Amino acid sequence: MKVLEVVNSFETEVLTQFKKVFGEHFQNSFDYSVQSLAIIQEIIQGTKKATQKKNHHLLFSFGLYLGQTIIKNFPNARWIDEEIDNPYEIKICIEINKNTGEEIQLFPIKRVYKFYEDYEYDFISYYKGLQEIISKHSVSFLNDYPTEEWIDVGGNVSLRIFETKD
Repeated sequence: MKVLEVVNSFETEVLTQFKKVFGEHFQNSFDYSVQSLAIIQEIIQGTKKATQKKNHHLLFSFGLYLGQTIIKNFPNARWIDEEIDNPYEIKICIEINKNTGEEIQLFPIKRVYKFYEDYEYDFISYYKGLQEIISKHSVSFLNDYPTEEWIDVGGNVSLRIFETKD
């Protein structure tokens, strides 16, 4: 299975179900905005409180939604379309410097699972931390760190820089 097959299926089927099930309570707010991420967090917290059981399908779907929100709002962001055995390993790549081939890789589905376990790992901090890194810091800031090592950028946000391979 390829990543884009999973993502396209999500966009056509799962998002339609979200709007049907949750749209009435949240005024159809699934618009890939930062505000919609706060709504998703509320739904996860409410589901956890009500059932005390992980709904893997729901968490996975919310991870894809988080990923699509990043893709739609950050220039140069894209899903890494590769063959996958484990869909929970789906990643997003955001190119930060075309000249050097440096990129940031993100794991949105894992982030949703972390949030389910510990609310400190919220999506808003994640999104805003990423936004700050990309918009306010130069590539030279990121060059102070070795590639492929985790960087803690605050707000429970960590990222790694990779050099792309041609």
